[in-house]
Amino acid sequence: MKRIVISIILIVCLCSCSVQENMSPELFLERFQKYDNNLSITDSFYQEDSYICFVHYHNAEIIFYIFTDCNKNVKKINLACSETDMINEFTDCTESIIRIYSPDDNSEEIINNLFNSEITNSEFRYYNTQWHTYSAICSDNGIYFSVSDKKLASESEVDFSLKQNDIVEY
Repeated sequence: MKRIVISIILIVCLCSCSVQENMSPELFLERFQKYDNNLSITDSFYQEDSYICFVHYHNAEIIFYIFTDCNKNVKKINLACSETDMINEFTDCTESIIRIYSPDDNSEEIINNLFNSEITNSEFRYYNTQWHTYSAICSDNGIYFSVSDKKLASESEVDFSLKQNDIVEY
């Protein structure tokens, strides 16, 4: 009898444990600071449907541009850094972002594909998983990284168009 009761309690407890997929920019940054104490926020503010945050990560100055949906859930995160000599700090920051924002994805594999040591030729690199799209570029002008949630951010907007049979000539 004890085993049955313990099994039921264990099943109920395990079913209630889950990773919260949707989060606000503030919650994301709070989780980031708990996960990685190298981040210090210098300034942040909302601008329309996005959250802009200036941070120091180790010695690198990085700008976070976080897009939100109508419910203030993070749907896309962009990072930019003009200090091209801080590539290691930038990749460490992006790896932390991947581990927090998309914990089911393999962060090491993504970083290796996006920030290969041979890639500083100003070409965009892309990496897709089932639920996230990643992109990055390294150039002489700066470093850029982006991750978007395929469930929250539409990949393409459909333009208004008329089908051939809807066009009326006068």
